[in-house]
Amino acid sequence: MVIKIVIIRGIMIMLIIIAIFINIIIIMIKLSSSYTSVPSSFALSSSSSSSSHPPPPPRPPPRPPPPHHHHHHHHHHHRHHRHHHHHHHRHQQQQQERIIVMIVIMK
Repeated sequence: MVIKIVIIRGIMIMLIIIAIFINIIIIMIKLSSSYTSVPSSFALSSSSSSSSHPPPPPRPPPRPPPPHHHHHHHHHHHRHHRHHHHHHHRHQQQQQERIIVMIVIMK
């Protein structure tokens, strides 16, 4: 039983690391694309200043993902303190789903 929990915890840590890497890659792509698009539009506007249409405004930054409610979950956890083993396993499963939802929101 202990070995099973250790394996689940290792999978959880791997998922969290992968999620963090995916988020960093997405943020890097967004930052690099926004940085490359802004100077090119400025260069266009400065070289063709006599043209009629103004340069496009820079994109607004991506909105952060909605905050997750941890407090309610922790109160629930404390109330059922006797069923610690089962509840801990279920809590890890819910955390796993929450990480997947966060990845979908970031994409």
